[in-house]
Amino acid sequence: MKTDLKLLNRNQHGYLEIRVHSDAEFLVLKKPRVTDEMFVGSICDVEYYIVTEKMHAGRNFGKIRLEIPGQKPLIYTVCATTKQENKTKDEPVFFDIQKSRIKLMQLYLEYRLDCDRSMGKPVGGYFGSSFRFV
Repeated sequence: MKTDLKLLNRNQHGYLEIRVHSDAEFLVLKKPRVTDEMFVGSICDVEYYIVTEKMHAGRNFGKIRLEIPGQKPLIYTVCATTKQENKTKDEPVFFDIQKSRIKLMQLYLEYRLDCDRSMGKPVGGYFGSSFRFV
């Protein structure tokens, strides 16, 4: 179960009651209504839970509807997936690519320095002879 929230900003004073409900089974709201007493200053949190057990494979879309009497309802669309984001899976691949590039650069520099030595040219150049990628 994952928790998330939306922030509501209020620009007027007085009594306020907002009914909050969701059209998806995997979105569970912490509170079914928001009143003026729940606002801290002009901001209120609408907290909801994403229940992964009630989700199907792939992307799951749901809407959170905030109904304010006498006004057009506010609708937030939520998209959730059951599997973890690919960030953790792709990070090792990214680091492997970076390490391969570094190794390739090291091999190229060693090759060029060896060619320069065999042709009798001075070794070192800009980087010096102690240059190594880590």
